[in-house]
Amino acid sequence: MDRLFSKDNFIIHQLLTNQNQITEQNHTIIPRRAIRTLTYNIFERPLIKTNESDWKQERLDEFIKHLNFYDIICLQEMFGSLNNRKDQIIKKALEAGFYFIADIPPPSFFSKSIVDGGLLILSRFPILDNKFYPFTSTVLSDHISQKGIQYCKIQVIDSILHIFNTHLQASYNGTSEFDMNLSINTRKDHLKRVVTIIKEYMVNISNLDTIILLGDFNVNSRSIIKTTTNDDDIKNDNDIKNDEIKEINEIKDVLETNVI
Repeated sequence: MDRLFSKDNFIIHQLLTNQNQITEQNHTIIPRRAIRTLTYNIFERPLIKTNESDWKQERLDEFIKHLNFYDIICLQEMFGSLNNRKDQIIKKALEAGFYFIADIPPPSFFSKSIVDGGLLILSRFPILDNKFYPFTSTVLSDHISQKGIQYCKIQVIDSILHIFNTHLQASYNGTSEFDMNLSINTRKDHLKRVVTIIKEYMVNISNLDTIILLGDFNVNSRSIIKTTTNDDDIKNDNDIKNDEIKEINEIKDVLETNVI
């Protein structure tokens, strides 16, 4: 396999051995009644682990078995820095008919980040454009990764699909109140950046096109289960739940007001 890297827009064009460059006419499409799109945080962190291995290879091998269920796959935490598993999944994706693959660049020499943003898009349909917009700042342990927004323009039969794949700032249990507020405010800044970029694209997007915002937003949408009768603890739980609901509503407002 030969890999061509376009420095300007970071599109990776995959060429198969003894085969001309893949075109819309000769790439493989599995007949379906609808296009199946998957967003998934695959949790393939380089070097870092919370147990013996995080079962990184085992989970990747299992995930690869399900590639044929989908037409477009948008991954988060599929890091390429200090990690060869991205190459593994690209190879297997090509074998499964995902001939159009969009990667993001590694952090520059002058960046404060150590590893790339972990975003990767696999597509059975031609990728016409791909760009990456790094966030200006991340905090706590997230600063190791150059998080941002990946944009892909995909030709799906006779329609155009615009995908925005992102991974927002995370919050961590056990951190101080200051660090928790810092992470929440940073996540909100990330979301505002996402909205700004989508709006910039919408100026030139046809009303017939489809826009999808997806990724790992690091927002808890589940109800908090009360495990205490202490009034102060219940109040704190309610405060946390209200903050999380507020974040969820902000994301919904973005989709309903600006995207859908």
